[in-house]
Amino acid sequence: MMMPARMYKIIILLCLTLFSSPASAGRGRLTLVGLLYGELDFDVNTDRTLHISAPHVKKAQVHIRGIGIPFRTYYLLDAWLQPGDFFVWPLDYVKKNKLSSNKIGVVAQLVTEPDVYTPLVVGNNTASSAPLNLVLRSLDDVQTLLWQRSKMINRQCEQSKGNWHEITPDWGDRFFSGLPILLSLSDQKDNFCIEFAAQATRTAGWLKLSLKILLNE
Repeated sequence: MMMPARMYKIIILLCLTLFSSPASAGRGRLTLVGLLYGELDFDVNTDRTLHISAPHVKKAQVHIRGIGIPFRTYYLLDAWLQPGDFFVWPLDYVKKNKLSSNKIGVVAQLVTEPDVYTPLVVGNNTASSAPLNLVLRSLDDVQTLLWQRSKMINRQCEQSKGNWHEITPDWGDRFFSGLPILLSLSDQKDNFCIEFAAQATRTAGWLKLSLKILLNE
């Protein structure tokens, strides 16, 4: 039986704040701000907490980060999850500051291997039925966004085959800076690496992001 880790109650009082730095979402100009099964969905009028779990991690401790996606949404959540445990996410700060679910991203990294990410299950979603959703954020408007994936074996990425796919905006000719960019994968079951390349509209330069994703420990 999984039990919520009690140490998080203390950590959350210290770390769950309206964060005052726009750098909270990551260091690069193209960053991962969400890695979940399904979508983050809650109603601040009725939901007081959400349960978060990392279903694929059985041995390692996981670092969970919740961040505000749009610019000047200064929200930061830090929590640490033990193997087989779950985290109870209090939504009081979210409700107080009227933050909707599409303005917050949640990601998780292995504590001992911070370059390895693993998807989370939040609320009523399940890993078996919901698609794997990756959410990116760019600090620049981008007009072209490409991605390709390869196998990850023993934490090493196999050489990619150059099978690039394009993500297109739902409307307009670009992805605007500070807004979420969604890639949904319904067929991914094994550990994998994924690369993104985004062409900035203003400079025509390319923004790069490479990720290792753990689905089987």
